[in-house]
Amino acid sequence: MEFIATANRGGYRPTGREINEWRLRPDPNPASKGKLLEPEVPAVPERRVQMRPTVFGSAIDNALKAQGLWINPYLKRLAEDAQKNLAYLNSSWLFRDAIGASLIAGFPGEYEVIPGKPARPARYAPDKPAERFLAHLRRLGWVERDARGHYGVTLLGNALLRAEASVDSADEDSPVMVLAAEDELAYGRVIGVIAECGDAFIMDAYLGTQALVHILEHTNASRLLVGSNMGPRRLTELAVQISLTPPNPGGAVRELRRAVFHDRWLIGEHTVYGLGTSLNSVGRSMTTLVEMPDSAAREIRANAESLWDGADVIAQSAQDEEEDDDHDADVKPPDHASGNGVRPQGGVFLHEGCSIRHRSEQVARRCTKGSVGG
Repeated sequence: MEFIATANRGGYRPTGREINEWRLRPDPNPASKGKLLEPEVPAVPERRVQMRPTVFGSAIDNALKAQGLWINPYLKRLAEDAQKNLAYLNSSWLFRDAIGASLIAGFPGEYEVIPGKPARPARYAPDKPAERFLAHLRRLGWVERDARGHYGVTLLGNALLRAEASVDSADEDSPVMVLAAEDELAYGRVIGVIAECGDAFIMDAYLGTQALVHILEHTNASRLLVGSNMGPRRLTELAVQISLTPPNPGGAVRELRRAVFHDRWLIGEHTVYGLGTSLNSVGRSMTTLVEMPDSAAREIRANAESLWDGADVIAQSAQDEEEDDDHDADVKPPDHASGNGVRPQGGVFLHEGCSIRHRSEQVARRCTKGSVGG
């Protein structure tokens, strides 16, 4: 079925012969022994067979014994001479052919030697070599050869190539990133995806301190949510890291919170990803990073925001108060009543048209993104 579907995907409907060749003999034919021409004949050993008395010999013996004449030396010698003459005639092929071997067989005590026959090995046709590459492709119907010995790809072969090319192209644009175990580049690829997400929101119940260092150094992620089962030692280490870190380049406060959840999500400004394992395990065990479709991303984002709003605040990044004081005189009071004004939300400040979470109202009003600011 998969072979037929692949050919169909490439725009070709294979024949029954093409399907069966792939189903029954997809690999090159191996070398095989030639056809049996003559079977093996075993050896016959030489034999010695004792000869049985003939009718004549038995008749003479019986007649002499019946008349009681066997004890007569003369008659006994006469009988022995007759037996010798019969034995001579028995050895003569002329007499044997004329009288018959059954009548002139040997006398008791004599043996006939029957010669043996040597063995004869089986005889085979020449061995058939393994199927060569081009012959294999021709048998499958993927290439063809013209009368001049030139090769070309068949309709079936072109269809399979098109189907393979479409799969490779789909893999390059696939929303699923497979992160193999023992892949030294896997962890860096994930950090790179986080960096592309802008002011990201990371949900990882077991986030490690080393992963947090890389996130704070190489990405603009500002919100990090860890699980409620995290031990106090690691939680304290994460909190110290956050408190010693300045806001991200966009001015958003870095913040660590804790809540009860299980799945790991990477929520970017425009994209949402599902991570199959904690960042601590990326590169040590196989996992995936899956880009969520728009409908799922909206629901995940809404649930994540609700979870963030109810989470416990653990630490926030350091704020540059001196910079805020220097600009206090130049900043006009925010117009909260206006639809374009700065509004507080969860300890930070937002304004329309900008996704950055600003650490203060003054910084939000100075932001040049969106509809507010210079």
